[in-house]
Amino acid sequence: ERLLGERSRWDAVTSRALFDAVSRVPGSRRRTVDHERVFFALAGTCLRPGYGAPGDEARSALMGKLFLERLGFPEETRGWQQFFVAYRRIAGGLDEATQKAIRDLCDGVVAPKEKKIARNKKFQPRAEGELIELCAALERVPAMRRADLGEWLLERTWLGPSPGIWASIGRVGARLPAYASAHHVVSPEIAERWLGHLLAANWSSLSTAPLAASRMARLTGDRARDVSERVRQLVRTKLVEARAQDNLVRPLTEIVIVTEEDRTEFYGESLPIGLALAVASPS
Repeated sequence: ERLLGERSRWDAVTSRALFDAVSRVPGSRRRTVDHERVFFALAGTCLRPGYGAPGDEARSALMGKLFLERLGFPEETRGWQQFFVAYRRIAGGLDEATQKAIRDLCDGVVAPKEKKIARNKKFQPRAEGELIELCAALERVPAMRRADLGEWLLERTWLGPSPGIWASIGRVGARLPAYASAHHVVSPEIAERWLGHLLAANWSSLSTAPLAASRMARLTGDRARDVSERVRQLVRTKLVEARAQDNLVRPLTEIVIVTEEDRTEFYGESLPIGLALAVASPS
């Protein structure tokens, strides 16, 4: 950063060149706790959002293999945090098989105990908040399996105010995916049920409620994805009462073209300078 400036200002060419350098001998990340943590911090920063530049398919495939190897220092919470954040950042470059494999490991951690989903004894992660955010960002998982995740997260909201959980539910129930295909979107009936719970909640303690509601009720023009007009109007009224920003209210009444600002909001951070996103290639 002393040489190149802040990481957020690194352009796509620089970012990918740095990723190639730090990933040339990926096994070296396990020298020490700090090597491992910094490796994933740099990998996620430099490869975000996992696609868009020449060679990204191979880079993301490499990262997919490293996820299944997990951490060399699993007792370190900060290592898990950077691990999950890195994969959330590059989720758009991970193909469906890799995303399913990640969910296979994570579901035993996220699902309620009564679901009796087997938990991999070799996968004992810390930083559960970041793990949940990663799962919500895996948009290429089949729609019904994504719906299961949303239901599990909804159960957690019954324990009290949970802005982070509602942010993830909003991502899972979004009408407009960040990078996946429309057939990965959960059904509007499921989204409407989640919206019913969100509309009944106290938004004064849920800073993420307006964004989550807008994502799930957004108008796309596709009848197979859009929630009913009645529900959309209820959400719009709630957003207006909550004095939500116009960029959250307007997509409920008109089809809004996705802008670069929307891309930034989808990914939670700016993209590398000079990276022009099209539809991600992995199926």
